[in-house]
Amino acid sequence: MGDLYPNTRAHTLFEYGNRVGIFRVLQALDRHNLVATVAANADACERYPFLVDEFARRGYEFAAHGKSAANMITSRMNEQDQRAHIARSVETVARATGQRPRGWVSQDYGESTRTPAHLAEAGLTYVADWGNDDQPYLLRTTPPLVCIPNQADWDDVQLSWHRQIALPAYRDTVCEAFDVLYEEAERSSVFFGLHLHPWFIGWPHRIGYLEAALEKIALKSSVWQTTACNVADHCGKTLLGEAR
Repeated sequence: MGDLYPNTRAHTLFEYGNRVGIFRVLQALDRHNLVATVAANADACERYPFLVDEFARRGYEFAAHGKSAANMITSRMNEQDQRAHIARSVETVARATGQRPRGWVSQDYGESTRTPAHLAEAGLTYVADWGNDDQPYLLRTTPPLVCIPNQADWDDVQLSWHRQIALPAYRDTVCEAFDVLYEEAERSSVFFGLHLHPWFIGWPHRIGYLEAALEKIALKSSVWQTTACNVADHCGKTLLGEAR
């Protein structure tokens, strides 16, 4: 968004997402009985309790997402500060939601080389920062973290905001990716995640493209529609058994 302050345009977009856009996204998910994993940063949980309530009554999972959109972990931070950042994020989300996060989604993919180790030490089960596979796998941390794919190639903001891909192409990309993975899953289970940002996809001229993609996805049978922590639990047990 740039580093201007105050950045009225950016702040307005984010506020619109939390005031208006999110409810269009929720309605779209509700129509297909889809549950979501919410990447929840600490500041947002404290600032928007009405959204926490909306997510909780739908049975959504809350994953820790750092402190705020303006703060991320980097290699410039020492390990003590990284641990404190993780602990504060997890504790704040747990206090605000009544649900201790099991997973971590880094703000803007911000990590250091030690972040996975610190997440494992903090008792988290999975991390969803990497897009280098279509199947979850174990990281060599102590204890092992499950790495759940972060498939940014059909992330709404990555595709249509940063790369300026037209919205019909966004819809088609989501559907085509899902179709290929669905076919491949006949041989070996794969993961498909759809990353949504209400400040972007929740606008009235965009929400229809999400609706169209969800409509097609919902028609497919034999798909386990669940949260990231359930995927981590299932795959973690399987992968640990194979490792032994």
